Amino acid sequence: MNKERLIPIFLVLLLFIGCFEKKKADSLFNHGVDLWGKGRYTKALETFERFIDLYPNHHSSPEANLWIADIRYLYLNDYVQSLYDYRNLVKKYPKSEYAPLAQFKIAKILFEVLSEEHQSITEYQIFLKLYPDHDLAQKAQYNIAEAHAYLDDFKQGITEFELFLKKYPNSDMKVHVYQRLGELYCLEKMFTESIDYLNKALEICEDDVKRSRVKKSMADCYASHGDLDKGLSLYEEMLNNDPQNEILKHRVESLRTQIKISDSEQRYRW
Repeated sequence: MNKERLIPIFLVLLLFIGCFEKKKADSLFNHGVDLWGKGRYTKALETFERFIDLYPNHHSSPEANLWIADIRYLYLNDYVQSLYDYRNLVKKYPKSEYAPLAQFKIAKILFEVLSEEHQSITEYQIFLKLYPDHDLAQKAQYNIAEAHAYLDDFKQGITEFELFLKKYPNSDMKVHVYQRLGELYCLEKMFTESIDYLNKALEICEDDVKRSRVKKSMADCYASHGDLDKGLSLYEEMLNNDPQNEILKHRVESLRTQIKISDSEQRYRW
């Protein structure tokens, strides 16, 4: 047979084989997703691992890697192995759309699950360096500040929260940042700065539950500063809005007792 005639046949055969392999790959990937949807997490994990072994260069391979890591993290509680899987994704597919998610989750597991605050700070910093414009960048900066607070490094926590405000002045998280700054300044016994930030939080907070939390932080700050009357006034206001709250009841009673003792001691001195 003429070579010129063989070439088109060969190309058609290659195209057919390619389409067949693509269908096989897509079917295997979708089977893994289907197994996950049915709650068969171990089987789904095995399916995605087989997909990676068979099709390491497939366009869905980075996503399959993410499925593997997420299943171990979220459903099998295998945190150490999931860290390895997330790191493997970032290493193998650094330009994938899933690499930022993997890097963020590395830091998240270290911080929220394994209590490795120092290491989590490093991983969040790597995330911000690699993906400064990602949607999760604000949360990464916030968590860096929180990690320092968990380590009782309140000054650095304040620095990181204030850096957050400079980087993301229009963030939806601003209320939380103002509140945390107020709380950390209070712990540093810088009460003027503390009340200032807590007032800023109240000024922009429209959610009643969040406002109550900010007021509680403010009441705590006044009480720790020795301004028991202002602390009591705020707690009584919150108790009027939530009369069944046993914690608030206890705090009001405690402050009233402290004020009576303080008044009694002053009268005794006179």
